[in-house]
Amino acid sequence: MGAASGLVIGRAIIADTCSKHVSAKVYAVVYPLVSLSPALAPAIGGHLAAAFGWHADFLFVAAFAAVAFALVCAVLPETHPRASRSRVTSLEGFGAVLRDGAFRRYTVVVCCIYGAWFVYLTQSPFLFARLGLGEAHLGWMYLPLTGGIIVANLLARRWLDRWPYDRIVTIGVVSFLLGGSAFLVVAALGVTTIPAVVLPMCLVSLANGSALSLAVSGAIAAPHGRAASASGLVGFCQIGSAALLASGVSAVFGTSLTVVAISVSALGLLALGACLSGPRAAAFATRA
Repeated sequence: MGAASGLVIGRAIIADTCSKHVSAKVYAVVYPLVSLSPALAPAIGGHLAAAFGWHADFLFVAAFAAVAFALVCAVLPETHPRASRSRVTSLEGFGAVLRDGAFRRYTVVVCCIYGAWFVYLTQSPFLFARLGLGEAHLGWMYLPLTGGIIVANLLARRWLDRWPYDRIVTIGVVSFLLGGSAFLVVAALGVTTIPAVVLPMCLVSLANGSALSLAVSGAIAAPHGRAASASGLVGFCQIGSAALLASGVSAVFGTSLTVVAISVSALGLLALGACLSGPRAAAFATRA
């Protein structure tokens, strides 16, 4: 509950205080940090568990939450303008948001990228274990992915001043699909090495640093005009779909590089289809 509320409220605060163009730049800074956390957490948690036992991971999370709570109480005021506040039921707000085609397209992109990320995070520990890596070294295998997120983040922030918003989303999705294709190639060749498991995902991570953050921003700032409801709904879809995909894929198909390759590629195709769908299909990649 706490993690979910932070995700929703943080997005609503950005929507309250920034225009769509400015919020895109803010998301380009903030969201890569969110995407970095699943890559950094295994490295931190693995060393804490190896040094102090698994209880240390939960103590660390509790201490981190206490510091965050103190900061919120001390420095974060209410950001939603009083004049804009209204009594609207959640279901009414969600209905208006779901009727917005732009929201639906952006949300599909978000769910596909995040779902692929968590399918990989669920499958890869088993792949690395088969390659002989222990828990102290396992976390370091995710650090190269942060490089792709940071590079894409820097490029997206620069491109926002020169290129149409949705073109950047589409470029990120193309890199996502290229990563899936690279997985298919190494799986078809039967290559089972650490680079074969890590490097294709570095291409996918470019989408995390660019298309994911901008698609979240676009979903919340779409014409529906209900930022808080949209923030909650896109967060629900994002995390819910990732949980279902990560657990469902592993439960049904097991763990292998082939499963990762097919899953990432299929989700990449679905995301690209969302980019090219809608009333102005071709214009999705070119409108400002």
